[in-house]
Amino acid sequence: MHAQAADAGPDAVTLLYNEVRRIARAYPADGGPALLPALTAAQRFAFRHLDGPTQPDQARDLYFLTGVLCGLLAHAGLDLGQIDAAMTQTRTALLCADRAGHPGLRTWLRNEQCTITRWAGWHHESLRYVQLAATDAAVIRGTAAVGRALREARAQAAIGNADEARAALTAATEAREQAQPDELDEIGGQITLSTPDGLFVAADALSLLPDPAAAEQAANFAVSAFDDIPANQAKFGNAACTRIILSLARFRQGDVDGARDALRPVLDLPPQQRLYGIMTNMQRVQVTLTDARYHGSPTARDTAAEIETFAQLGARTALPE
Repeated sequence: MHAQAADAGPDAVTLLYNEVRRIARAYPADGGPALLPALTAAQRFAFRHLDGPTQPDQARDLYFLTGVLCGLLAHAGLDLGQIDAAMTQTRTALLCADRAGHPGLRTWLRNEQCTITRWAGWHHESLRYVQLAATDAAVIRGTAAVGRALREARAQAAIGNADEARAALTAATEAREQAQPDELDEIGGQITLSTPDGLFVAADALSLLPDPAAAEQAANFAVSAFDDIPANQAKFGNAACTRIILSLARFRQGDVDGARDALRPVLDLPPQQRLYGIMTNMQRVQVTLTDARYHGSPTARDTAAEIETFAQLGARTALPE
């Protein structure tokens, strides 16, 4: 690394690519907080080489990989509930994507901005970000285009646009049928949108519409999809949130026992895996349990108490300055 500090040659780019791929593929099982040391070290390595002289083709690759790293750091910030820090990382990443001239990376980063603002509760802002990606998404075939349509469905549903949400879900299905792996999908892991991940976002969108039966059906499909893949390939945050959505849909239909069964694996998560998105979704269940029809229900009361205890201890660390 020190020998090549003055010139980002092909070996340095290859080294960085391998590290980015390793981190991205470890992310689903390990989570962003656990990978912060590796992410920040790789980012420093990338920035140091961007500051030095580079050949045009190597500069493009460096900007691309640095953009991916910043995007992963943004998601780690979201996992920790550090919204401002996460958004700062996405803005840096977008500058890198522009320098790399990479529409797929820009789409993926807009998807990240949409996700960050969704969990922050800024649904109109979430829709704005995902719509900014429409032009880039139209010229790519990777899974980022599928993710963009799904996130638009979720954002539209969150602000009450049911017809637009369903149209976006249809567009996501069409995009999935046409999808072909691109440079981002080849990195894999956290960067790509797997079938279970797509089913999760679709279920999340449906959970924001007044049709709990449809949300339950979609969540069941997603839970089964996550159960069918190796544990080290499943994004545990998405898998947990899928179960929360299933529980929420059942509670809304009065199925208290079924809802509690769906939530049990989430309540058993260790503190380091209680990410911000999981905590936020748990609050939706908590609000549902305040409904008058659950007054006097021991199961509902006990579930609410467990959620309170669960929420008191979550992942705690900080992004680097």
